[in-house]
This record gives sequence, structure tokens and C-alpha cells, in this order.
Amino acid sequence: MSERDTLERDSRILILPMAAVTINAGRFVVLNASGYAEEGKIGADLIPVGRAEETVDNSTGSAGDVMIKVKQGCFLWNNDTTNPVAKTDIGKKCYLIDSETVSIDNDSNGRSLAGMVHSVEADGVWVKTY
Repeated sequence: MSERDTLERDSRILILPMAAVTINAGRFVVLNASGYAEEGKIGADLIPVGRAEETVDNSTGSAGDVMIKVKQGCFLWNNDTTNPVAKTDIGKKCYLIDSETVSIDNDSNGRSLAGMVHSVEADGVWVKTY
């Protein structure tokens, strides 16, 4: 058998087609029902994908015209003040309020999954995205 030059990709980095929106660097990114990236927000059936690694403006384009680099991992997000994530929630799922805030309140209010609570600190909630 001969050698093979097998390509490799960092599985924590995703290059995703964007909706016709602007996504700012450092914001939580989700995939909408059509499979396009947009900033995290309250909404049902959004798929969490990670943190935007760059700011990309596709607000005057069409969905899929441009791509954005998103990193998966464990990131520090703001904790909701109404239904905050507590230390007793470590290992549980948390849910999106917006592109920088998570809550323990589940998707019965139309909220989509953010990820798993890794730890809770005074500065916010460390959330692991898959």
C-alpha cells in the first residue's frame, strides 16, 4: 500500500454560510432553520455552533453569499439576571437569551440551546458548545 496525504482540519473551527445579516466578532453564533449562521437570539430550533471569530457584514447580500469563521469550545457568556444559571446547574443545559447572554430557563419560552454549563463565576457562565 502506498502512503496517502490525508487532509486535516481543526474540528473546532467551522466555516459557515451566513444569513443576510451582520455577525460581530465575539458573539454567540447559531444556525437558523435554513442552515445559515446568524447571531444568537431567542428563537426556537436554532442550533448553537460557537463564537464568531470575525465580524462579517452580509446585511446587503443574500443568504449564503459569504462565509464566517466560528470556533467551538468553552466560552464565557453573560448570565441572565432574571433566570440566572447557578453553580448547581453545572453539567446541565443552558439556553440563549441573545448573542452574549444565557439562562437556565429552558426552551418552553421559545429559547434554543446554548450548550452545557461548564462553570459559573461572578463574571458569567462558561458554556461548552458542541
